[in-house]
This record gives sequence, structure tokens and C-alpha cells, in this order.
Amino acid sequence: MKKTILILIPIVLLTVFIIRMATARSEQSVAGAIVEAYPAAVVAQVYEITSIISLPIERQQTLAQYFHEQDKKANLAKEKGAEPAIIAQFYTLKLENLQKILAPLEYSDYLLSMGQKGTTIKVPVAMKLRTAVRFRKELDLDTSQVNKLLLAGSELEKEAKNEIFNRDSAESSLLKRYLSETQYRNYFVYASVAEAEKSTLDNLEFLRLSDLWDGGDSAALYHQLYTYESERSGGLAFFSAEHDHEGYDRFKSECDYKRPEILIRLDAYRNTYPWSWLLNVMYNGAELKLSQQQKQDIIAAYQVVKKKEHEDKYQKKQKGDEKFDRWQAEKDHLRELLTEKQFNTYLAIRNRDKAKDRALKDWKELIEHQLVKAEDSSKVIDQLADYQLRLAVCNEWLGMEKSKKNEFAKRDVLDNKPELLKKLDEKEKVERESKVVRF
Repeated sequence: MKKTILILIPIVLLTVFIIRMATARSEQSVAGAIVEAYPAAVVAQVYEITSIISLPIERQQTLAQYFHEQDKKANLAKEKGAEPAIIAQFYTLKLENLQKILAPLEYSDYLLSMGQKGTTIKVPVAMKLRTAVRFRKELDLDTSQVNKLLLAGSELEKEAKNEIFNRDSAESSLLKRYLSETQYRNYFVYASVAEAEKSTLDNLEFLRLSDLWDGGDSAALYHQLYTYESERSGGLAFFSAEHDHEGYDRFKSECDYKRPEILIRLDAYRNTYPWSWLLNVMYNGAELKLSQQQKQDIIAAYQVVKKKEHEDKYQKKQKGDEKFDRWQAEKDHLRELLTEKQFNTYLAIRNRDKAKDRALKDWKELIEHQLVKAEDSSKVIDQLADYQLRLAVCNEWLGMEKSKKNEFAKRDVLDNKPELLKKLDEKEKVERESKVVRF
């Protein structure tokens, strides 16, 4: 049974605030009453907990009292001449003691945050189950679901020492058991908020550095990019967890053609993979002197081509339907959107490095046949490169359209081949004939 596309949570921007609220928790300070009533060492220990999760004043008070009692025991042990290692044990937080102080949900959030941040206390954490619990309100979990997830998480963490035990797979199975289909799919959106936010902030920085964004209307742009990244990250995580490789590839392909226009512009600016004629033209836009309208039209054409490529690969086709040729489609669009001069300029840009390499190869052969002098290298190589470039552009045109016009254009270039290359051809012809064995 094929999986449907991820059901997205309405108003995705809310997840941004959820992440920031989680961040704010880690920055909260200890209640003033605790600071005033207890020694600095106790306040510091309470802060170690409240810097990870948010706790009400009554829980902070219980923690402070616990740490204060431990501090007393440590000082008493010191007075009795205990070794430093014994004294230090009173300041080592044991999870079983913390679990008795915190409420079940608080303890779960503490373990989850500790697993995400990496602290000095190393414990196995049922990340998926406890993440679902953390987002219980957003996922609309009832009390029974929360309790089952908490219990399952604790049981899995006890079994984590078994190397054969696959906790990740077990967690996925338990999530599917205790969550509805919609809750299960939406879980991956919330579980991916940190990744989505990081990708969004990275893209904003890339856009700023590339002068594609001047910093204006940042809230609207953040919303647009975050929504896209949230859908993408959550969807890919869902299909990955389901081990649905076909669904994963299909969803990834769909996300590719649905990318916001500004991200496509960023890909063009950075000239990143996957390679595209349309994006490469954008990359060379300054040299081609593209107008703003041309840039918009090229981006729109790229989106059309990517969508058709996606549909050709993943939608059912009638028998006999031709396979979509992305490269031909991109070239067809460019021929409509660029002037003939711009298109020829772009073909020259595409081929000038190869033309220069071929010219250098020709130069070496001319030197070997003593047809040129070393001091003439710069002038001769430029002439050879110009010829090789004109020939390469003609071949590009013929590859796109085998017309009489293009054939005549190539014949004209060949007829005006540099004299040095003609002499080289004659030399090589004589050499070949001299090697022929005659009977």
C-alpha cells in the first residue's frame, strides 16, 4: 500500500515559536526566592536543571531542598575526614533521585533535552517517544496516549544496554501503535523543527551574502522558507522511517520542483548541483546581460521543466508516450527566452574552456612538426582557440537542430580553418601514408 504525502499541520510558522520557546527554557533563570534562600552552590545546582527545562517554583524549591541536604551531608562527611571522592558523590546527580522529584512530563522533557544537548550524564534516551510527548499539545495527544508513550520510553531505555536491541525501530513501531495516522505523520514535522530552522537560517545567510536579499521583510521571507523546509524535512523523515524508498524519492523530487523561487535563484547564483542549462544561464546572467523579466521567465521555465520531469517519472503514462527529455526542454525554453546573440554568447561560454584546451593540444602538435616558433605561442594559441570555439558552437547548434543553415555555418568555419592547422593536417596525412605497408 503506497503512503500518501505527509499531512501538514496548519500554520506551520507556529513551530518556529515552539522551537524558540524551547530555547527560552534553556535561558530561564532560577526563581528569586531560591537565590535569596540558599547558598550559591545550591543555586548553581538548581540552575543546571532549570537551564535545561522549565520548572515551576514549587519544583525548584523541592530541588533546592534536596541539593541543600546533599550539601549538608557532604560537609558532614568532610568533617569526619572522608576522602574527596566520597565527598564528591554527594554532588553527583542521580537520575533515579531526580525522577522522584520531577513530575513525569518534566522528567521526560529533561531526558529529551539532555539527549539533544549532550551533557555529562550519559543515558540512553527514547528520543522519538519523548519528542512525541514534548509536542503532546501540538499533536493533540490524550492523557492515555501520553502515559503509554512515557511508559514505553522508560521500558526501552532499560533495554538499551542490549546491543542486539534496535531501539530506533522499536520506537517507530510504538509510535505507530499509540498515535493516529495523522498524529504519526505530523510527528515528523515537529521532530524536524530544529533541522528546518537551521536550514532556513543557513539559506537566509546565503541569500544575504549573495546579495539576493537585502534584509527587508525578513518575517515574510522566513515564513516562506521555513514552511518549505519544514514540509521537506518532515516528509523525508516520515518516508525514511517507513523505509519507503520509492515514496522518499518521489517526495524529494516533488519538493525539488516546489522550491521557492528565491532558493532557485540561490542555486543559480552558487551554480550548485544538479546541473541545469537554465540555472547555468542564470549563473552567467551578468555576462549575458539578462533583463529582470528574462530572469523571472527562466526561473518559471525551470520550475515547469522540473515538474514535467517529476510527472514523467512518477505518474502513470500511456503506452507509447515519449519519455520527457529534460535537456532538450531546457534548450527549447532558452531559445525562446534569449535573443540569438545571447544564446550564441552562452554557447561560447559553455565551450570556451574546452576550446582553449584543444588549442593548446593543437599548439603542441604544431611545435612537434616544427610549424611554429615558441615565441609566437600567445598569438597563435589565441587564433586556434577562436577557431575551436566557433567550431564547437556550430556543433552545439547542429546537435539541437540539423538544419541546412547550421550545416552551412559549420562548413563556413571549416573552410576558414587556420592555415597552420591545414599545414598540420597535410603533415599528419603524409605521415600516415608513409606508414602504410604496400605490396
